[in-house]
Amino acid sequence: MSEAMRVPKADTQVPATSNGVRVERLCNTDRARLAAHFLALSPKRLADRFGAVIRDGIERGYVAQLDLDRDIVVALSEADGTILATAQVSSPTRDAHWAELCFTALPGETESHACERAITVAVAQARQANLALLVVNGPGFDSQTRALLGRVGFDLVIHEGGITGEMALRDPNDGG
Repeated sequence: MSEAMRVPKADTQVPATSNGVRVERLCNTDRARLAAHFLALSPKRLADRFGAVIRDGIERGYVAQLDLDRDIVVALSEADGTILATAQVSSPTRDAHWAELCFTALPGETESHACERAITVAVAQARQANLALLVVNGPGFDSQTRALLGRVGFDLVIHEGGITGEMALRDPNDGG
C-alpha cells in the first residue's frame, strides 16, 4: 500500500481551457509558485488554511516540508503560472486509508469556482489513489465555503470548535 498516494503527474494534466486556465498536479519544482500563492492569500484565507496567519514560516517551513510525492496537490493556474486555487489531499502515512483535504483560493476565486474545480480534481485523484475517506476541518467556514464543500460531496457537522466534514470515497462494504 506504500504506493497508494502516488498518482503520476502525467495522468493529472488537463489541457488549458479557453481562458488559459489549467489544472495541474504540483511537483517539487512548483514549490516557489505554491509559496507565492500562499503569500498572496488574504489574512482570513491564510488563517482558514493554516489556523493562524503564519506568513513568515510558509516558504521555509510549510512549503519546504511538503511531501509532494505522497500528497496530492492540485492547482488551478493561469497561463503565466500564477496559482489561483489549490486543493491538497494529505495522508498522515503512506498506508493510511484516509486523508485530509485542505484548499486555498485567491480573493474572488472561491466565488468563480476555481477552488471547486481544484477540489473536484483532487477528490478524483484521491479515489484513484484508493483512499476510503476524506476529511475537512475548519474554524468556521463562511457560507460560500460551506456551500462549496456540500456541492463537492462533504457531509458537514458544525460544532463549537468549528466545522468538520467527511466524504466517503468508496463503498465501505467493497472489501478494499
